[in-house]
Amino acid sequence: MNIFNKKWPACILLPFSAIYHAITVFRNLLYDHRILPICKLKTKVISVGNLTVGGTGKTPTVAFLAKHYMDQGKKIAILSRGYGRKSREQLLVCDGKDILESWQKAGDEPYMLAKRLCVPILVDTDRCRGGQTLVRDFQPDIILLDDAFQHRRLYRDADVVTFNGQNYFGNGYLLPAGPLRESKRSLKRADILWINSSKNRNQQLPFSRKKSIRATYSVKNLVSASRKVPCSELRDQNIVAVSGIANPENFIRTLETLGANISKSYQFKDHHHYRSEEIRTIESRAERLGLHWIVTTEKDWYKLAPFMNQKLWYYLNIEIELLNPKESDICLLLNI
Repeated sequence: MNIFNKKWPACILLPFSAIYHAITVFRNLLYDHRILPICKLKTKVISVGNLTVGGTGKTPTVAFLAKHYMDQGKKIAILSRGYGRKSREQLLVCDGKDILESWQKAGDEPYMLAKRLCVPILVDTDRCRGGQTLVRDFQPDIILLDDAFQHRRLYRDADVVTFNGQNYFGNGYLLPAGPLRESKRSLKRADILWINSSKNRNQQLPFSRKKSIRATYSVKNLVSASRKVPCSELRDQNIVAVSGIANPENFIRTLETLGANISKSYQFKDHHHYRSEEIRTIESRAERLGLHWIVTTEKDWYKLAPFMNQKLWYYLNIEIELLNPKESDICLLLNI
């Protein structure tokens, strides 16, 4: 992802970005003028998406909103494409009581949401069909769409666009030269700009006339297979860090903020499917270095669990917190 933060050499791909831009503009015009049909469900729909590829905290934001509305007594369901999953068919990941599918079939992010939340979660590449299934079978008050800003076929009552607060637009180019999925002008469709950041809390917002929410990542504790421990236990500990996420820099920065000394960092691509030999290599390296802590992300934890030595591994339990909850009243901003 570092190439997306630099003008060169990404600029050699600009002709392809121009073609991509033309396609996205034409497609959006077809939806704007209702030439392409838009499916509307018989319930409220909130989309949580982003303008760029890479990690902007979409899934933790979905979890935050789900808990927020559940605390208001609303029935919530979540609809996702299930990126990175091995299956293609419509799958009910969680029925609100039990988890029904593995992470391999469901996708790692829907599976993580199912572990965190006791709500119906469905994955379907056809969001209209998936939404209709959720309405028919569960009658939710609100359906949360995970990663759906560009999926315009399904009508939504509010569009929340998440940003990485360290770098809003990367090098400013569209794919494939940069990280932008579509032009910045597409933000006119957004109802809320949601900035997730562990620092730069006073950074100027893009399109400042838009309603915005600032949030931060809060580390609650460290979790192993058998216990939870306070984050303070990481201070001055030599550890191995393992991640397979879009923005590993935030993960490393968080560990350093907690006072950990990172002796070795393994960074795999986002949605990586771990193999047992990779885990053995990591654990052997930790043992040779005399380390007793291997720390990973919650999303990676569920994929690593079948292979790991459970005495060594922990994951960071991280949640989203609003920086100014009184000023940023979500209920009013989203008008739901």
